[in-house]
Amino acid sequence: IHSEFGKALLSTRRYLQDEEADAEEILNEWKRNIAMLRMKTVAPRDEDPMSILMKVASAAGITVELCGDMPEEESIRQLFFEAASEALTNAVAHAGATCLHIEVMREAECVSVRFTNDGMPPPDGITEGGGLGELRQKTERIGGEMQVETANGFALTLSVLRKEVNRFV
Repeated sequence: IHSEFGKALLSTRRYLQDEEADAEEILNEWKRNIAMLRMKTVAPRDEDPMSILMKVASAAGITVELCGDMPEEESIRQLFFEAASEALTNAVAHAGATCLHIEVMREAECVSVRFTNDGMPPPDGITEGGGLGELRQKTERIGGEMQVETANGFALTLSVLRKEVNRFV
């Protein structure tokens, strides 16, 4: 967030000094930054996390396509929402995406979620830092697995065995 705000401030400064800069692009930078800040704030307890995600995405100019239903198990649901927040933040900040696709898949013993976007693929792969690194730790802490793919665009997949969650909760 810090580096993205820095870029927006520098762009704004350049615009104020030279009015030939693209005001529309600067405005879009600020919208993306505001959306990222909204994702990092605490959601009201009485509002569904997915509806908050949809509102923030809309404010950032991102369409969210959700296929499937979020899981009933609260720990898995919370993990998937945190993953959705991270996927949205990264789609806005790094990929310049306009659409985030979320697919929830269920099997008898396992529930998975896969996030893809229509933005630019990462040029040099991904280094798991704060957001993705923390997400991996949380996923593995409840017995799940996380995969990050970059070969054909970005994809993030989390899979959790339902019986494992009950052991850790």
